[in-house]
Amino acid sequence: MSDVEVRFAVDGEEIARSVTDERGFAKAIADVETPADRFEATADFGGKSFRSDAEIVAWQSDRVIVGCDIDSTISETNLGALFFDEIDETSTPIADSAEVLTEIGRDYQLLYITARPRFTLNKTRRWLDEQAYPRQPVVTSLAPRDALGQTTYKTRTLSSLQKHYTNLLIGIGNTDIDADSYSHHGMLVLLVQPDREAGRDGNIFRFQDWKQIRAFFLENDGVLRHPQRLRAAIRGEAELRLPETH
Repeated sequence: MSDVEVRFAVDGEEIARSVTDERGFAKAIADVETPADRFEATADFGGKSFRSDAEIVAWQSDRVIVGCDIDSTISETNLGALFFDEIDETSTPIADSAEVLTEIGRDYQLLYITARPRFTLNKTRRWLDEQAYPRQPVVTSLAPRDALGQTTYKTRTLSSLQKHYTNLLIGIGNTDIDADSYSHHGMLVLLVQPDREAGRDGNIFRFQDWKQIRAFFLENDGVLRHPQRLRAAIRGEAELRLPETH
């Protein structure tokens, strides 16, 4: 529903208000002065009151943000289970992806960006938790059609995110669509493509598995962890090395 006012509160104190757009989506930006674990959103419509709450994830503003795709990047996804089963018990994690993302998450902020429809959000979060992936925000599409038009969806989503999170500078995916979307937004692109040789094409780095991605982060730690140095590397003003593969 559009044009519905949504109120956001932390510990019972209202911190922001916003109105839903044509897709029924409300976004608000507010300062949270005291540490808190959750926030609440409420709205009144049709004589009824609606309420929901969600976890607050605290990020350090000086850290580089790594956006990571899900399907065929960290998950061998069974779409039937994802879309139709109550619990996705058949999709399997891609080897080493959970361990490597956990290691990356110690020095970077993580963000899962997927074209999965919104109705799969809770199921996706549950699967990530059960497979021991770092608990970080998950951004889904708002409509099933976005799964078919992923280029448009990811371009629109990255544009929106970078308005508020300027350190979103690294993108991990598995397709040329991912590469085009990340590159269009001035990001360093890391692709997991087991059927292709590891290599580099400008700011696009291709890897055959997650162990190679781990080696890349270790090899380039002095550049990747620092936003300004990383921006210089993306512009070609600093060196990024592709580690040797065996």
